[in-house]
Amino acid sequence: DLDNTAIYARVMREQPLRFGSFSYGASLLSADLTAPGRPAADSIRDIGIDAMFQRNRGMHDYTLAGNFVRERLDTERSRRIGAALRSAQDLDRVQLSANYLYRKTWGIGLGYTRLWGDADPLYYASPGGRPDYGALRFDAIWNPLSARPLKFNPLLSTRLGLQYVHYDRFAG
Repeated sequence: DLDNTAIYARVMREQPLRFGSFSYGASLLSADLTAPGRPAADSIRDIGIDAMFQRNRGMHDYTLAGNFVRERLDTERSRRIGAALRSAQDLDRVQLSANYLYRKTWGIGLGYTRLWGDADPLYYASPGGRPDYGALRFDAIWNPLSARPLKFNPLLSTRLGLQYVHYDRFAG
């Protein structure tokens, strides 16, 4: 749970290309967190970078995206009450995705996420005491209103999807 006001900042630049567009950016998050059953507040600091390429070729839309986030958890307060062995935890996360959309109506997507970090069996309560996981994601998408937007609100859209996630590593 968020203990106080969180600070979030993002900068981004988009570069139109003759055959699509490319954007890249960076983000920062700073917040104090509390967990159920823990009276102390730990803090989190995230720094991330990301990039995305999009291409529209008539009836076909393609998107490639990726990001990297470095997270620093200050868990000194949790350590003092016996809920963590370490006073700080470092986590890294990489996400990659590719998506295809036909006539802005039907689409498929593929994504991969990998997270790894410092071991702390008390803080993470996982078998290996690590937060590590890896997941492959498959998406099927249907946008039923994209071909004929509603006249009373052309920005209103509905997306229905089916998603399957396969974990090759979970909780360490």
